[in-house]
Amino acid sequence: CEKIFVMNLHPIFVHFPIAFFTFYSLAELIRFKKITALPYWFYIKAILLILGIASAYTALLSGELIRDMFVGMDSLVEVHSVLAKITTLLFTIIAFFYVLSWIQKNNFSFVKKLRNNLLWIYLLKLQKFILNTQLIIIFAFIGLLLITITGVLGGIIAFGPDTDPLTKFIYELLMQSGIK
Repeated sequence: CEKIFVMNLHPIFVHFPIAFFTFYSLAELIRFKKITALPYWFYIKAILLILGIASAYTALLSGELIRDMFVGMDSLVEVHSVLAKITTLLFTIIAFFYVLSWIQKNNFSFVKKLRNNLLWIYLLKLQKFILNTQLIIIFAFIGLLLITITGVLGGIIAFGPDTDPLTKFIYELLMQSGIK
């Protein structure tokens, strides 16, 4: 009874990270100066990431609780689970650097104590390299692809492979690679 309750909640939980990560990725991919120059644009993207991460871990947990309910789809469920974890990890890494940047931008009092810390200095250099170069666009695009494929696999698990042309295409690719 408890697993059926969680099974009914999992589809609700997964829509939040899908929405937050999709909007974040699109916001990152938008490169119009008029938009990117807005002082709050950084914070919008950071908040989308933070909310996406919080909801993604809830979705991962609820998915793990119901994974054994899908008999005969072990390989498909496993691929869906692994991709969900990779997607969450990628966005967690991006979110980490956004939070680091947020802390640095707002010059919180504890930051003054960290200024000479070697780890802090290296993390800030890495944060600038990731967030201030084209690398963030690549990460956002990969994240968007991952969230799309993960969502499609979830749709295949829940509704079957013939739901729409994209699910059918991805399912046929998986079948050709031996994943059932």
